[in-house]
Amino acid sequence: MTKNSIDKVKLRFKNESSGLLDIISKIIFLIFFKINALKKVIITTTSIFCLLSSYGQERTFSPWLVPKEGKPLLSYIEPIIASGSGDHISMFVKPENYDRKEWDEFISASHEGGIRIVYLAVGGSEKSFDTPEARKKTVDKWILKAKKYAFDGIDMDIEHITPEVKNEHIKFVKYAAERLHKEGLKLAMAVGYYPAMLQKPFVWWYDPVTIGNYCDNIRIMLYDQNFGGGKMDDELKKRLDCYGMGPTCSYPYAEQALNFWMEFVPTEKLTINIPAYSNIYYLDPQYNVGVKDLYAKNGQSYYPSPQDINKDKPVHKYWSWLDRIWVYIYTSSIDGRLKKFYAADKDSTSHLLSLFQEKGISSVGMWIYDGNSAKKQWQEMNKIVLDWASSEK
Repeated sequence: MTKNSIDKVKLRFKNESSGLLDIISKIIFLIFFKINALKKVIITTTSIFCLLSSYGQERTFSPWLVPKEGKPLLSYIEPIIASGSGDHISMFVKPENYDRKEWDEFISASHEGGIRIVYLAVGGSEKSFDTPEARKKTVDKWILKAKKYAFDGIDMDIEHITPEVKNEHIKFVKYAAERLHKEGLKLAMAVGYYPAMLQKPFVWWYDPVTIGNYCDNIRIMLYDQNFGGGKMDDELKKRLDCYGMGPTCSYPYAEQALNFWMEFVPTEKLTINIPAYSNIYYLDPQYNVGVKDLYAKNGQSYYPSPQDINKDKPVHKYWSWLDRIWVYIYTSSIDGRLKKFYAADKDSTSHLLSLFQEKGISSVGMWIYDGNSAKKQWQEMNKIVLDWASSEK
């Protein structure tokens, strides 16, 4: 399938008329994509249904991907493309660790399948931008890597820096945007929402006006209300998202976060990243800290491990109407102590998607990485999000 023919079909996708030819062209595009990009000839009724149901839709599913080396890259984007809801993806990845042919095929398949922008997600610290020399060095490195591996832009994920460097951060955002745009690249930025952001005067390191004006995409991390794992970490426990105890994202928190950022950022620039994991806490007063892993050590997981639930003790489950989330209290089979689990699942996710619809939000994302993609609870959430993204407003 030539690039010109792909472009013609993609243009037809954007046509809002509901003629029979438009529907047929979508099916043809899916068939050619499956054959040429994914080397598959089986077109499932589910894929065709998702494609037809997305006819005329404006919603998109734009996740963060963390591929596991050794697992085919195409497997991460296949369901997104099949749903017809892809727009952009952001990748925490080391492309140099992949076979170049596989990498190039992945980029081509993403673009041919309707994913307009593939971002390289990058982290950093204050040292990445606190001087003009540091800013130039950082952006030079970004551009070199983006050009070498055919990324369409950079997704900047620098978190929890001090308010004292706010002015340098403003300069950095402006400088990075100007340099990247000059090279034909986009700039996205991951942002959070924390209570200090409501203080007057504004004391956070973010300058939302600069971010809204200079960035092409702003990804709100709606899973940052509470980070259970940070409560036991000496370096993290003083962070604003680590001293509380509650869900990764409650409904009121999501609404406040959207209200805040929508004051400064055009809605069409927003992507809302929803939780793909949950929080577990001990309830004993002397152990009122985040759990350290799924079996009693880490404050965040996808669901309590069956091995951690004492089947001989009652499990109390209730719906928190304020948070719009299921809460479980159970006894650990490992140490006999009570734990409280705030479940980010299909029910809480459905309420968040309804909120996004009310707010006119079109782009939603979540984490996709090998650790959670096999979990039943994550698969249910993923299906709900994809169904939402591939349905009409």
